[in-house]
Amino acid sequence: MRQSPESSIYSTKPIKSFLDVIREEIKAGVALPTATLIGLLNRKITGWVNYYRHVVAKAVFSKIDAVIFWALYRMIRRKHSNKSTGWLYRKYYGSKGLRRWIFHAVYRTKNGEVRDISLKRASATLIRRHRQIRSAANPYDVEYVDYFKERMRKYPPQQKTAGSG
Repeated sequence: MRQSPESSIYSTKPIKSFLDVIREEIKAGVALPTATLIGLLNRKITGWVNYYRHVVAKAVFSKIDAVIFWALYRMIRRKHSNKSTGWLYRKYYGSKGLRRWIFHAVYRTKNGEVRDISLKRASATLIRRHRQIRSAANPYDVEYVDYFKERMRKYPPQQKTAGSG
């Protein structure tokens, strides 16, 4: 991201390359079960968004959601060219609360349990700012004990989730 006097200007290269990868996944996943395709896309979206969430990127994330939505819609439209939009909605999409057109699939686990999986939205990711530590602060220096206690109170460490390394 570059800073200009008026606003932030995002580099389009990583956005374009990410969307190219997503489009390729969608094209390659036409024959896959919908739940499998959603699982693949969710991993890619989550990883990319977590990498870029420290930047002010809400507008970019919304744009990514729109591009992914239309790529999936075109793929489904080509797959079922003689079906109506209503049929496509009932088969591949759903709603939750005020959100409509949520790409989802129902699948059965190995145990026979029925589950629902939906596509993650990049724009639903919370943007977390990086809080820089004072350059002179040292956690082993007695002079900065209060500073680090206050910092830990204000910004507690994030909980690690399964698979986050």
